[in-house]
Amino acid sequence: MLPALSLHMLRLSAARDGHALARAYLDAARELLDGDETMLLEVYMPLDAVSGTRTLRPGETIVRRFDGQAGAAGARRPVDLHGVHASIAQRRALELAADDARPARLLLPIAGEGNPCRVLAIDNPAGTPEARVALLQLSEIFANQSALIDQRERDALTGLLNRQALTQRYMQMLGTPAASPCGGAQQLWLAVLDLDHFKRINDRHGHLIGDEVLLHMARLMESTFRYTDALFRFGGEEFVILMHGDAAAAAQVFERFRRIVAGHAFPRAGNVTVSIGYTGVAADMPPPVALDIADRALYAAKGGGRDRVVRGRGTGGPRRVGEVEMF
Repeated sequence: MLPALSLHMLRLSAARDGHALARAYLDAARELLDGDETMLLEVYMPLDAVSGTRTLRPGETIVRRFDGQAGAAGARRPVDLHGVHASIAQRRALELAADDARPARLLLPIAGEGNPCRVLAIDNPAGTPEARVALLQLSEIFANQSALIDQRERDALTGLLNRQALTQRYMQMLGTPAASPCGGAQQLWLAVLDLDHFKRINDRHGHLIGDEVLLHMARLMESTFRYTDALFRFGGEEFVILMHGDAAAAAQVFERFRRIVAGHAFPRAGNVTVSIGYTGVAADMPPPVALDIADRALYAAKGGGRDRVVRGRGTGGPRRVGEVEMF
């Protein structure tokens, strides 16, 4: 046990980004307790833009599952929230007995004050008492490392990944293409999203309401996109998405999100729309090139009337997708 524990400690300490850290922690938990299923859940609590406080409200939290598997297929998996909110509220490990609907489950909230908060969930955990003690020790290291990395990689307002984390995640996702359910690798896509007329919102309602709009935008992204998609606040009212998929799926996903934003009731700000530019990423395409292509497509969407999706290409100019030319 001790040599294995030391090795896991070294792996956690050596991780330099949040994705690598979470993968190392999940690997350790799977090895130590050998449950039927081991999940790391990221729980995003709503933030009040005026008071600056986050509140655990079960109906308003967003839970994203971190799978951590290189080349994962990326399909949305259901997240069983049984006991998750209670473990966070009580700030202690909970052991839930099995019943007719669910297996026995161990829930271990990870200490921290940031957004997201994290919970380790293990169904039918095995392992010795010594292994559980070792997991608690590793969880303390994981919590401390996560707090430090979150300060560097996460946007303080929305909890999304920030601009500094983009290059690292881009290269990780480009190097580990997701497998299609039908076989073969899926392409990486990069999208740049910009809220339309956001300055008008700030001028008319004030920056606190503007921040509230940004928070709602982040929550819509977290609830719409898959757990394996990477979501960023790039700066101001601009956001970036990295996702795997084929061309038809990418067009459908971004167009669907545009409709979701247009149909969302933003409190006190009224109707808000989003313009989206996106591009497929070639195997040898550096991040600045992909961002430039998507950004030019975004400006084409803005210039074409806003509230629309445009696909950018390295050559041949942007192509509109949406109500008229989506397929």
